[in-house]
Amino acid sequence: MLKNGPAHYWQHRWPNAGHKLSIAPQQADLFLIPLLDGAFCVGQIVDVVSDDTALCTISKRKFDGAADITSLALLDLQSLLLITTDAIKSGVWQIKGFQQLPHINSIFNWRDAKRDGYSKLVCQDSAVVEAFANAAFGLYPWDGFGADFFAKFMIYPDQLPTDAVLTSGAKTTLS
Repeated sequence: MLKNGPAHYWQHRWPNAGHKLSIAPQQADLFLIPLLDGAFCVGQIVDVVSDDTALCTISKRKFDGAADITSLALLDLQSLLLITTDAIKSGVWQIKGFQQLPHINSIFNWRDAKRDGYSKLVCQDSAVVEAFANAAFGLYPWDGFGADFFAKFMIYPDQLPTDAVLTSGAKTTLS
């Protein structure tokens, strides 16, 4: 190999090879949150708030890669969160296309929240959201961050996921 010679073949074909690509999330993008069992939880970007945050839905759908992802319906949603987009931008959470957004206005006043700059929402780190998704599918203890921590993420906090388990191994029940 020549010291100052031409670049390797792969550098011509894939100029960013060896470097992490930054993927800019867009409204209506569907993305996959990796789960501990090898499957994925499906999420969708509702609104890109800034370069590093987005309002997203987290669904009850588990994706194994075998079929295309169809549009999310309101009944598919378990959470609506303001999240950091680092896992999407780095490709850890893969974008798998886009679909029409579910009609969330019946559960969340999106227009007013957007006008207020989402000031009443707490931005959640992507690692915490990934733990939440795993907990919702019973792959991580529901009370792993404290008794009611993940319940605050739910659209309906009194309707906990049916697959969620406690650190004791017991299924979650509402009192």
